[in-house]
Amino acid sequence: MISLYQLKNKLNKQAKDFALLLELPDLYAQGLWSRGVYSCAHFSQAHERLQEAFDSHNLNSILEHNSFKYLMNNEYDDQEIIDSLHKEIESMASEIESLMLADIDTLELISTIYRVLGLPEDAQFIVNTGADFRLEWRPYFDAFDDPLIVQYADLKFQGRYYRLIASKFPFEQLSIDNIKKYMYINHVNHDGEFEGCISEGNSFSKHEDWLMLTLELFSDSVTKSV
Repeated sequence: MISLYQLKNKLNKQAKDFALLLELPDLYAQGLWSRGVYSCAHFSQAHERLQEAFDSHNLNSILEHNSFKYLMNNEYDDQEIIDSLHKEIESMASEIESLMLADIDTLELISTIYRVLGLPEDAQFIVNTGADFRLEWRPYFDAFDDPLIVQYADLKFQGRYYRLIASKFPFEQLSIDNIKKYMYINHVNHDGEFEGCISEGNSFSKHEDWLMLTLELFSDSVTKSV
């Protein structure tokens, strides 16, 4: 069982990692981290409230706490905590952005928060291109709990409109067979939850068919060129 001492050390390490990843001074990063992620006015208050929560009801209160539960990532196999983070992470990033003195890309900030909280795969979901335009990624299926599974961004280029669609999948496991299995499992496990697509007339089945056809065509083109 994790102790209060370990939780405090983990909180310290999170703030330190946040500072390193964004190349910020430690004290400045501590303030941003405590406000954005743990809703505390300053870092010492985060320690004080963590102590109070732990003393009051021991470990269960940490798991049920609105913010401190994110200290339990990778300590407990609790999908509810991760699901909650998916819903709250944009608010965390927005709060941190509002406090920063320098501009930072929102997606980079979200990616950094995921990394610090021990979810490196989620940190790689989308990056901007670095070109002179900004891609605003949004959930494609607005009824699904995890907004990162399928996202879209609209782009106007030389007077024409394009829609970019991205599906979340671990890059190191990328293969057509693995993606087929992944899409099938998602469809079976969440049957009906994909309704409410932001683009009327589309469905997860159509997205699945389109994605597999695209990958197979791309794979066939690469094979022929080699």
